[in-house]
Amino acid sequence: MYTIKHTVQQMKIKKIRKIYGITQPQMAEDLSVPKGTIKRLESGSLPAKEMYLKYISLMYHINYDWLRDPSEQSLKDESYITFNPMHQVSILFKQLRPEHKKIVVSLMSELVALDHKDARNTSTPYSGE
Repeated sequence: MYTIKHTVQQMKIKKIRKIYGITQPQMAEDLSVPKGTIKRLESGSLPAKEMYLKYISLMYHINYDWLRDPSEQSLKDESYITFNPMHQVSILFKQLRPEHKKIVVSLMSELVALDHKDARNTSTPYSGE
């Protein structure tokens, strides 16, 4: 049986994708690369060139130096992964069909109105966060 040892960068790319809860084709679409590119990056059949690492760093707000670091120790350090819920919402939102986008906007508007109403009924001022 032949096993492939994945490089740290390959594992980091997959880790980022899993944190954001997206598939390989979704990540490829986000980065405007062909559908199979992410699969090939994660499997090692396509080297993780600087261009791809820069795209991933910019798109997902990941520290570029952390992403480039080939040490296994860096894989354990998640402090360089800045998880941004708004960014995740944006990624998911752009994948929706137009009619579903309208529903999401409507639901979010209703939730904001409820939050503001709840804030007025409590002694704690609404912080917006």
